[in-house]
Amino acid sequence: MSNSGLDKRPSEVDKRPSLVQLEIMLERRDAFAHIRFLVIGIVSAIIVFAAAAVLVSTIWFPVFRLHEDSMSPTMLDGEIILFIKSDDISKGDIIGFQFASRVYIKRVVAVGGESINIDRAGRVYIDGALQEEPYIEEFSRGEYNIEFPYEVPEGHFFVLGDHRKTSLDSRSTTIGTVAPDQIAGKALIRIWPLTKIGSVY
Repeated sequence: MSNSGLDKRPSEVDKRPSLVQLEIMLERRDAFAHIRFLVIGIVSAIIVFAAAAVLVSTIWFPVFRLHEDSMSPTMLDGEIILFIKSDDISKGDIIGFQFASRVYIKRVVAVGGESINIDRAGRVYIDGALQEEPYIEEFSRGEYNIEFPYEVPEGHFFVLGDHRKTSLDSRSTTIGTVAPDQIAGKALIRIWPLTKIGSVY
């Protein structure tokens, strides 16, 4: 007696997915493709944004951290300052400049062609006129090895730290005056610590 009616095996046609199953699989494939496209787009945007941020920071808005107190009380050790690249440097500006493979941060007190003198009390005179310096807590002639009055070379800047007693600056031939091609930027705002965000002048 044949049992063909009881032992039916699925045919090859029966094993194929139904139209509904095919539609579901296609929808899933499209969804995965869409998600992958979105992820690639987001990652690419992040990479481009990060590269642009680094480029902008390096070229136009360098950021420097102070590692000394030569600019106190205006700026203190550990503070982080955002600078802006600029050719417009004036007296009173705080600049960051390259010297001997590091960046120094000082204040411009005289420009090329001016004569600077510092008296025994530490008061600064430019072309004979006493300068008002409200940012100085303690005046001092400090350490120096140049002869006053000193004529600032054309195109250069004479810089001093606000903490005149200890700052190493243009009063020493070790640093000297600053040439334009040494300048990394002028101080814009303090960005750290958060409690002191704002102007540095």
